[in-house]
Amino acid sequence: MGIIFALAGPSGAGKTTLGQRLLAEFKGSLVANVSYTSRAPRPGEVNGESYFFISREDFQKKIAAGEFYEFEENHNSFYGTGKQEIERALLATSDLLLTLDIRGTLNFKRKFPESVVVVGIFPPSAEEMWKRVLSRAGGDLADGNVRFQTALNELKIFKENIGLVDFIFANENFESSYETLKGILLSERVRRARNQERVLKTWEESYAKHRS
Repeated sequence: MGIIFALAGPSGAGKTTLGQRLLAEFKGSLVANVSYTSRAPRPGEVNGESYFFISREDFQKKIAAGEFYEFEENHNSFYGTGKQEIERALLATSDLLLTLDIRGTLNFKRKFPESVVVVGIFPPSAEEMWKRVLSRAGGDLADGNVRFQTALNELKIFKENIGLVDFIFANENFESSYETLKGILLSERVRRARNQERVLKTWEESYAKHRS
């Protein structure tokens, strides 16, 4: 069983871009979970890679059938993580990258406390967060205000559940933030109890052969 490496943070934190860089560098040993959404694809997004894009009606059918580990509705669109995808990943030797909102991330942390590593990523300031959410809203002030309030609510949830968050940092500079994130992944791979057991077992077996 690999690590479930969960990146969480408000809109504009940069978690998606950081996650994509991590996937590119650790291709093969780190794989992305592909979530489902009822929203339309944005320019450059690919069905089955960025998300599984399905209709709102089909999404609701999957909810009724119990096919999601978690799902949320944000900005009038559903987002959810499929059970089958996660169960397959838990049986694999590679680590799994999740990029979710804080509620979805906490659901996974409670479900798989020994496997999930929660990394909270924030914009460096409220002013910068406002700039980023307004950009996401295409300059629409009303939409920007909704997104900003959603981000503030997520920050509140972070604070209320800080005991479930393993790491947290502000994404002020992309390169330094990426090195921080990369360091967390590498240190968690070494720290995991299953890795410690594997290393010790290998060493003990080699020592026994040396003595015989």
